[in-house]
Amino acid sequence: MRFIDYAGERRSWLFLLPVLLAAAWLFAHGMRGYPLLPFDEARLAVSAAEMRLNGQWLIPYYGGTPDLFSVKPPLMIWLQSASIGIFGTSVGAIRLPAVLAAFATLALLYGFAITTLRNWRAGVLACAVLVTTGGYVQAHVARTGDYDAPLILFQTAQLIFFFRFAEWRKGRDWWVFVLALILAAFTKGVVGFAPLPAIALHALGTGMAKPLLTSRRFYGGVFAMLATIGGYYFYREFATPGYLASLWSSEIADRVTVPINGQGGSWTFYLSQMAHQDCAPWLFILPAALALAFFKGSAQERRATLLLGLFAAIWLAVVSAAGTKMFWYEAPVYPALAMVSGIGLARGWALPFSHFRSPGRFGLRWAEWTTNVTLANFTGPTLPGSTALPARPTATAQLLSWSQGSR
Repeated sequence: MRFIDYAGERRSWLFLLPVLLAAAWLFAHGMRGYPLLPFDEARLAVSAAEMRLNGQWLIPYYGGTPDLFSVKPPLMIWLQSASIGIFGTSVGAIRLPAVLAAFATLALLYGFAITTLRNWRAGVLACAVLVTTGGYVQAHVARTGDYDAPLILFQTAQLIFFFRFAEWRKGRDWWVFVLALILAAFTKGVVGFAPLPAIALHALGTGMAKPLLTSRRFYGGVFAMLATIGGYYFYREFATPGYLASLWSSEIADRVTVPINGQGGSWTFYLSQMAHQDCAPWLFILPAALALAFFKGSAQERRATLLLGLFAAIWLAVVSAAGTKMFWYEAPVYPALAMVSGIGLARGWALPFSHFRSPGRFGLRWAEWTTNVTLANFTGPTLPGSTALPARPTATAQLLSWSQGSR
């Protein structure tokens, strides 16, 4: 039976605090730091403002007519519209849901490490890795009002709660997993199902596939997804004919087969981007972290590492093979890789103290020092000044002038 450092868990917030302060600076910098970006963020903002004014909560509008160009489900627009209702029409209100989703992702990783893996160091280090990953703390993810931060939150929740269900077979974890799946689909459509291949392989490998497929809760989950996600899609087709055709063309067929707007690249596009910018230097530390997680981690940590690593590998293979290459498409893998890195780094940190029952005061001070050094060394590439986004006053002016003129 492995030792659980309860004293360390109670004091772990001392080490998490500098991570959260760094996150507050890095995530929230975009709240008022620069105007709305065109295309996705600006369109979402206009649709959220229109939804607030016209009361059409099921059908997003753009320019006074139902939007058949951006055909994703409306969860992000609902959140932004609610934010506008509370805080008024502003850039900060549009970006607030994404910032909160990024913080919730940190909470999810830390909570998973504390409650499931019982390794608080892995949770703190995973959060530190994610906060210092440039591909996550950037435009279109944690800093702007786009779909991806909430999407990544719900995808990560799918992985974590299915893992918990596979470990303990508790119905609560299963239904939270189903809820996360529904919310991910309501955020960005079919991309919300991205964790399912890795989850299916994990179920097969752990021998739980057959019991799950023959259980009532499995078919209850399938029914819940069909009733909510399928029901919304068919309602949109009924209310705005041509919706499903636009959905297939813009969200699946075109993006997979051809580069949209010339946004293409070779199959190494994302690996190169991660190595040179988005995931440096963590990508080079990842192999050692994987080895430590597998060979020094507990059996539960090894299973978690396998599931998270499978998801990252499968998703990177999918987006690398697709025709369209966008710089944020690889972002869903970063919380999973951060958790794997956190597990490995925590096990590497524990090696010098492995002959003690508890690392004691010296070990806790060492953990605090390593956390602070991690943040000091690796927040540089993600500091606001070095990744300032280009000003786009046209998009902001479009939102503000339209919403004020329509009151």
